[in-house]
Amino acid sequence: MRLNSLEDLLQNQILKLYNSELQISQILPVLTEASYSSDLRQTFLAHLRRTEEQMKRLEKVLKILNVEHDGEWCIAAEGLLNECKELFRVEADPAVKDTALIYAAQRLTQYEVSCYCAAHTSAREIGYDEVAEILEEILEEECGIDKQLNSLAKGGFFSIDSKTE
Repeated sequence: MRLNSLEDLLQNQILKLYNSELQISQILPVLTEASYSSDLRQTFLAHLRRTEEQMKRLEKVLKILNVEHDGEWCIAAEGLLNECKELFRVEADPAVKDTALIYAAQRLTQYEVSCYCAAHTSAREIGYDEVAEILEEILEEECGIDKQLNSLAKGGFFSIDSKTE
């Protein structure tokens, strides 16, 4: 990796975002399965669909920037995902486990928000207006996901029900 210009930095940020979205798309089905609440399962499934759409838009950004996907994992996302994976093995009260899953998902989402914000700023600064617009759309979606998770975490919004629904 080289960082000799803001363009290099932007390309690096986009690659990290794409890689983290790829990793998140692989963990969301597992989070869904681990959830007890049907509301939370629906939230995770919606997040997965949104993540898949975001990846397509990031692929467009990579083409605009003339950058090929490097296949490297995002180390920061990997650490956050490892925290999620730990929760799968934990035996816990269903409401407590769902709350723990929500908090883990929020940490992931807030990481994404900060990364999209930085990438958006970089794109604007160097005049990649189309890229900045795409990143701003995704940033708004991530903020919406965070708000939705926060609503679920604030208690009482969802009820614990059977996993067989």
